Amino acid sequence: MISSRTLLAVMATAVGLGSEAATIPADLTFSGEYLFDDTGGSFVDASGSQSGTLFARIGGTDTTVSYVDDSVTAGTNPLAAVFTDHGGGAVGGGDGFGGTGSGSALFTFRPGLDEFRADTDQTIADGVAPFTVFNSSATVPYLVTMSLTYDHSVEATGFDAVAESDLELDLNGSSIRDAVVVSDTFYGNEIDDTFTGGFGGTVSDSGVFAFDFVLGPGDTATMEIDYSLEGATFFPGSSASGSITYLLSIDNVVAVPEPAVAVLAGVGGLIAASRRFRVLRQPTTN
Repeated sequence: MISSRTLLAVMATAVGLGSEAATIPADLTFSGEYLFDDTGGSFVDASGSQSGTLFARIGGTDTTVSYVDDSVTAGTNPLAAVFTDHGGGAVGGGDGFGGTGSGSALFTFRPGLDEFRADTDQTIADGVAPFTVFNSSATVPYLVTMSLTYDHSVEATGFDAVAESDLELDLNGSSIRDAVVVSDTFYGNEIDDTFTGGFGGTVSDSGVFAFDFVLGPGDTATMEIDYSLEGATFFPGSSASGSITYLLSIDNVVAVPEPAVAVLAGVGGLIAASRRFRVLRQPTTN
């Protein structure tokens, strides 16, 4: 039977007491690709414009893909990575995929709808290898701790305009976080599919979503970031804009003694809950 001292040591390490970045154990392979969809999923029209960067943070250094409007302007797309470091328990302190982006549109009388849309993909259906973790050990399970840090904001003004930022994270094919902000001068504003009571103006949300999972010997886990930023204007004097920064980080990796696996399966939710928080900025209207 595992001792309470050993169990507490595993849990304390997982949540980052005495955090220090470290090399990912040789048993584990963290790898994947991240794609800017420049084949139709991303576009601009009329006055719409956008730019941004996808990055893979490897050993503290970022490899990037940059885009302007609907085209990649620098880097290799999709962005491929094999990660080397975890954060030693520091939230957002490890390797991982992330991005920054912004876009805007102002109503004009030019042909076409004044709009923009940036779309990123990390799914096999889009021909991209998802963010995958593989445990090659035949005997050792690992507790993997990750976090999604994000800060996004949208703004719509005028009689009829809308802007939306949608950042979704899947684990093993199921959505575990969908962070959405919408500014809509006609139908109303939303944060995470809940109406705020406002119509247009700035709507912002930022936070950290932390989660843990146990990866047994020979097991594989997959994660997918599905992100889009879009806006459109439909009436003279209207405008739409938005921006985001985000990072999916490998915060910690801890070898788990076999007797602790069943116990951690029961308390894993408590670990995640204790480390999960959101900082919500109340929307403002113009």
